[in-house]
This record gives sequence, structure tokens and C-alpha cells, in this order.
Amino acid sequence: MKLVLILAIFIFSVYLFNKCCNIIDITRVNIISLLFYSITVQCFLGASLIFMGYDRHYLIRLVTQPTTILKSFLIVSYVLISIPLFMYIMNRLLKQDTKMLYSSYLKSNVVIDNNREAFIILSLLTLLCVAACSYVFIKIGRIPFFDFFMHKGNEFFSIERINIKFKFSGNQYIRNLIGLVLTPFISYCNYVYAKSTKEKKWIFLFLISFLFSIFIVTYDYEKAPILYYLGGFFLIEIILKDGIKAKKLISFTALVVIMIVLMYKVLSPAKGPVKTFNFSIYTGPFGRIVYTQVAALFLHIDAFPLYVPFLEGASFPQWIVNIILPGTKYIRSGRYVMQLFNPVGVEKGIAGVMSTLFVGEAYANFSILGVILSTLYVALLLNTIFTFFIRSKKNPINVALFITLTISMLKTIQGGFVDFIYNPSVIFTIGVAAMAQMSVMILIKLKRRFLPAVQKKTN
Repeated sequence: MKLVLILAIFIFSVYLFNKCCNIIDITRVNIISLLFYSITVQCFLGASLIFMGYDRHYLIRLVTQPTTILKSFLIVSYVLISIPLFMYIMNRLLKQDTKMLYSSYLKSNVVIDNNREAFIILSLLTLLCVAACSYVFIKIGRIPFFDFFMHKGNEFFSIERINIKFKFSGNQYIRNLIGLVLTPFISYCNYVYAKSTKEKKWIFLFLISFLFSIFIVTYDYEKAPILYYLGGFFLIEIILKDGIKAKKLISFTALVVIMIVLMYKVLSPAKGPVKTFNFSIYTGPFGRIVYTQVAALFLHIDAFPLYVPFLEGASFPQWIVNIILPGTKYIRSGRYVMQLFNPVGVEKGIAGVMSTLFVGEAYANFSILGVILSTLYVALLLNTIFTFFIRSKKNPINVALFITLTISMLKTIQGGFVDFIYNPSVIFTIGVAAMAQMSVMILIKLKRRFLPAVQKKTN
């Protein structure tokens, strides 16, 4: 009976998602289809296995209330169905066919305007990114990427990850915004120009930005950021070439699997509940992808409000908390859950937060109402982003921004709901993209205004 329910929920979700975009065609994936795959693989699959009794994962063993299992499964099922349903309703109300719009967008050519001026602006931004990344590495004392090849102990990576992230002595804005956010975005811009123009100057600029992007996204030894970053090029190829060939898709998938296995061998702890890489469904890459992420949602449901009162908005940024809850200290729900279920790890400094599906944080703050409203909000936000870009001008900066926001939204889906409300990284990226395009136009106007005068004087 449980299996029938699971299959019915899954089939209905596939039907609804397919109404919004063609999720079956994996050679032309986009933000909507990737959302479906992300929730299905990282949440619904694990929640379904736990619901059916395959619950020996070390985090699920920490659950204290029998009702938590059913409640968490139903919340994940609600998200999987309601997101495409809200998107479908929105598209019907706006009378827009996103399938047709996306197909037309992919078939259109990349518009390369003002190549020379764009190169000047992006060269300056690349130089800024190189300087910011260099600053971060100077403050850390090394380029952490090379530690992967130095045969460091597993405990070293666990401790240093926390030290680098939370005890960084430099300017947080330079690291977080210019280094971690702007550098990958600029590398995507340079890549689209390089692929579209085939010019050596763009290829050289891309290689520099790519190298520093690899260095900076691995600065804290996290496994996911480099996979997300490299996946961005896969998405760019789809946009530039109206899809990607099955052979390339298989090769890319194989590369990702190999990278995941290698990174788990290097970074997985030698001791503790997850010992070394193996093929158990509860440990290794499968356990991490399918179980661990959604298990943190189960712990959120278990913790609030039995052990911790609902936060009622305390997870919003401090400046917002000061307005709605004066005197309340800002804290993310994932930190509370980590402190409750892994106090030893927090005390040792090797445990940070328990990130999970965005509704976990929404529930921790506003109970079931938070789950319902946050899902509606996220569905409308992602559908708006998708439709905006497939209607916009297909130039390199817009393509790079589209991919950057796609990756950011996919990360946030498995992060926290608050980041959908206020996300400095997204605001900063959009601002830089707008200023870059405006700067190009300003250079053109200056050139048209002053160059003829200079030529007259020369003559």
C-alpha cells in the first residue's frame, strides 16, 4: 500500500512538471526540470525509503517521535506536487506556454554586440576577481585546492573546513561576494564569449577566470560547489547548442560520478557514523545524496516545537529580525538542529549546520503554515526567473546570469527558505550584471562622442 501511494505521488508530480516544461528530455534540462530531479533524488527518494522502513541511516536513528516519519514524508510529497501545480496555474493565468518559449530560446543565436567594449569591462572584472581570490588565499595562508593532493588526513579536512569558513580573518565581503560569487559568474561570461567568438583573447581571459574559479570554489574543501560550478558549463552548452548530445551527457555524468567517488575517498571521515567509502545504501555517496539531505528535514520536524520553540522569524537576517522581533538573536534552524542532535561535533568545531530542503527552515520558523506559503512563494519565484530569461535577449552576460541564478536557486532548494527571501549573493550578481552591461553602453557613448574629435585633431 505504501509503495502504491509513493508511485501515485511520483507519477502525478511527473505529469504536473511535464506540463510546465519537458522534464523527460534530459538533453535540454533547465531550472524547472533540474528542480524536479533535485527534489526527487535528494528528498523524495530518501523520504520514501524511510517511509517504507529502510530507516537505518545514522541520522534517522536520532528521530525520537514515531509520527515524525509520516509527517516528514507528507511534507516532501506536498512540495513535489504543489510546486509544479502552482507553476502550471501561474502559466495558465498569464496565458504563456513555457515549453514553446524555452524551445524558441534554445534555437535562437547568441547575440554578440560591442565585442571590444565588453572585453574591456570583463577584463577589469576578471582582474578584480583574481585580486580578490589572491587576497583570500593570502589570508588563509595557502591555496586549499592543493591540499587535496598532499595526502592530508580526513580529520584535517573536517577541522579546516570549519576554521576556514567561520574563522576567516579577512574581509567577509571580499571573500563571499567578489571571490565566491563574482569569480564563477565572470568565468561563465568569458566562456560564452570564447565559445561564440572563438577569439584568442576571450579564450585566454576565460582560462584565467576558470583557474581561479576552481581554486576559490574549493577553498573550504566542500564537495558540492565544484560540481555545481562545472555543471554550469553543461547548462551553458545546452543553451548555446539547443541541447546536448547523448554521448556528451553520458560522458559528463560519468565524470561527475568519478569525481564524487574520488572526493568521498579523500574527504569522508575515517571515524564516526560514516566510516569510509563503501556501497551501503546508508553510507558513501548514495547515503549522502539520497538520505543525509532529507534526514535533516526529519530532524527539523522532530525538533520543532517539542525540543525547540518555533523560531517565528528568527532565521531572517539580523536587520530584519531587529524589526520584526526586537531583542531576538539571529540563528538558522539548521544550527539549532545540529546543536541538538550533534552537540559533540559542534563543541569540537567540526559540525556547522544541518541543511535540508527549504521547507525545513520554513517549518522551524512558522510551522505548517510556513511549509504551505514557502512552497507557493518558491514555485512562483523560480517560474518567474525561468520565464524572464527565456524571454530576454540571449547575450553572453544574460546567459551567464541565467546559469548563475539557476545554480544558486538549486543550492537554495537544499539550503534554507530565508535565502529565497533575502540573498545578498543573488542581489550582488544581478547588480554586477546590470552594471557591466551599462558600462559597455557608456563606453560606446564615450567612444562616439570623443573619438571623432580626436580624429579631427589628428587630421
